[in-house]
Amino acid sequence: RPGIYAFSGSPSTWERSATAAVLSAGPLAALSHGAAARRYSIPGFESAPIEVSTTRQVRSADFRVHARSQLVPDDVRTRNGIPITGAERLLLDLSSVLEVGRLEAVIDNVCDQRLTTADRISTYLQSDRLPKRRRSALLRLLDERGDVKPAASDLETLVARLLRDPSLIQPVRQFEVRHRGELIARPDFAYPEVKFGIEAHSFDFHHTRAQ
Repeated sequence: RPGIYAFSGSPSTWERSATAAVLSAGPLAALSHGAAARRYSIPGFESAPIEVSTTRQVRSADFRVHARSQLVPDDVRTRNGIPITGAERLLLDLSSVLEVGRLEAVIDNVCDQRLTTADRISTYLQSDRLPKRRRSALLRLLDERGDVKPAASDLETLVARLLRDPSLIQPVRQFEVRHRGELIARPDFAYPEVKFGIEAHSFDFHHTRAQ
């Protein structure tokens, strides 16, 4: 990129290109949207192209630019040396491009990674500088979820949405089954009063696709 240099012989990687893109986009710029999700290792974004949010008017044929974004320093984190939008800002950005079920899976993932919490997301969304429509949609989703432990896989998120039917009794999420103080099981969903549990066996954590 103009004004951005690399050591001779350094490998050409996605991370190097992403770093160069952010550095060339101005002093307040960060990897964002799908590219930020890829950097956070969120499933489904493994092949996401480079996207950068910046407060400047920038054009590029090599990566997507979200120019004159309402980005502030508190929105930006550094992950392995690359400026990147924080988890709360990431969710706001993705809320305009993902359907609600997929967006909830991302919420579960960032909370399960302990990048943020439901309370921190809600607090962030109270800011009047954020687009009202997008933050309202996220707040509705958080309210619909309630105070639950985050799912550890996309399949678990899907099962949680299926069980959220108002005609059903709501299960306890990530219930710890103990015997004489020792943890022996942690089903994804449980009805302790009848000793019934449900486990969502996703490919990522339990099987291979061949099995």
